[in-house]
Amino acid sequence: MKYDEIIKLLDAGYTREEIMAMKEEPNDEKEKQSGSSADEPGKQNDNTEMSGLVKEMRDAFAEMKKEFTAFNIMASRQPEEKTPEDIIANIINPTRKENKKGEK
Repeated sequence: MKYDEIIKLLDAGYTREEIMAMKEEPNDEKEKQSGSSADEPGKQNDNTEMSGLVKEMRDAFAEMKKEFTAFNIMASRQPEEKTPEDIIANIINPTRKENKKGEK
């Protein structure tokens, strides 16, 4: 079998094992096989495309999960934000913190 023929078969969706089996079979059996299973490589190609898409989707979800985890960790370590009402209330009625000796 020529190199160009092998490339065409690979492009058509045949696996290495199928191509090796074709090489060993006589021409009559090869023609029967290619005529009877013409849609098989197409199905196989669709399955590989679908599994590739599923793998991409899983990778995307895994990446999003990592990002959500990182955002949650960052948000938990941020100091609490004060609202304008809290700031005004603190100006009107300041709370005094006790020093280390317990005095006000």
